[in-house]
Amino acid sequence: MNRVILAYSQLRGDLPAAQRERLRAQLPYARRLRMPFDAGSQSQTYLGLALASRLLSDASGRQILPSELRFTRAGKPFAPGCPDFSITHAGEWVLCALAAGGEVGIDAEESGAARWSEDRLASWAAKEATVKAAGATLAELAQVQLRGRRIAFRGRSWYCRTPRLQAPLVVRVVTERRVTQLLLRPVRCESALTA
Repeated sequence: MNRVILAYSQLRGDLPAAQRERLRAQLPYARRLRMPFDAGSQSQTYLGLALASRLLSDASGRQILPSELRFTRAGKPFAPGCPDFSITHAGEWVLCALAAGGEVGIDAEESGAARWSEDRLASWAAKEATVKAAGATLAELAQVQLRGRRIAFRGRSWYCRTPRLQAPLVVRVVTERRVTQLLLRPVRCESALTA
C-alpha cells in the first residue's frame, strides 16, 4: 500500500523578517547558506519545510524539526529514516507530498496566469515532478517520457496522479510505486509555521 498525503497552504504575502530569521536559524548551516535572498522565496521555502516537518512528524510518530532535514547535492530535502517527500510552490500556494513507500515528486503551476495551455502546463508539471522524485536536475527534463498516467525516466517506470485542489493550480504527483490512497490536507499557514 502506498498512501500519499498532500498538504497545501496559501501564503498571502511575505513572512515578517523576525519570523523568517527564526525559521532560518532552525535549518542546517549548509542549507542556510543556500537560501534565496528575496523575502518571498524565503517565505515559500520556510512554509514548505514546515509542511514537510508536520507530515514527517505525523508519519513517524515523533516530532521532526526542520534542523533534522538534510539535502542532496541536487537540493532535494530528506529526513534520514523517514518517508520520502517533495515540496513545490506556485504563486501563493505551497505544497508538500509525502509517500508511505518509495520516492515522490510534486510540481504545481498556476493555471490562470500562464501563457501555456492546460495540457502544456500538465506535461511540464508531470516532467518536473518526475525529475524531483528521481532526485535529478532540470537539465534532465527532456529525458522524461510521458505515457498517460505512466512515465519513463532513467530506465524506470513512474506513476502520475492529478490531485484536484481548491486552488487555481495544475498539480502533478509522481511516485515510484502506484498510489493506493491520495489524501489532501489543507493546512492554514499560521498553523504550519507554529507546529
